[in-house]
Amino acid sequence: MSYLRRSLLYGREFVGGDDLDAQRQTRLDTVGNPRVQGTTREVRPVRLAREEQVVLRPLAARPYQPLVLPATCRPSSKEYAERVKELRAKSGASLKEADESMRRLREQLK
Repeated sequence: MSYLRRSLLYGREFVGGDDLDAQRQTRLDTVGNPRVQGTTREVRPVRLAREEQVVLRPLAARPYQPLVLPATCRPSSKEYAERVKELRAKSGASLKEADESMRRLREQLK
């Protein structure tokens, strides 16, 4: 992130999100992408086309369903901390017991 701030954001003015995106794309096209990357010693778009793009697959046609539970289904941080403390206090608490305990807590909060 510090690279992005130094190389794109500092010293520039943006009219809005579209202007920021346009300036970002111009900088990528003229400065960022054409240069040889320090780690790979390759030009990024060339490496992308050769190694990564061939294995990329199209996005699913159906809407994306996030894996994160909605806030109403998640225990509060206080409840979670209390449950973790309880489980740690049990000397023989297995990972399966911990998962089952958290599942029950989520059910109670629904």
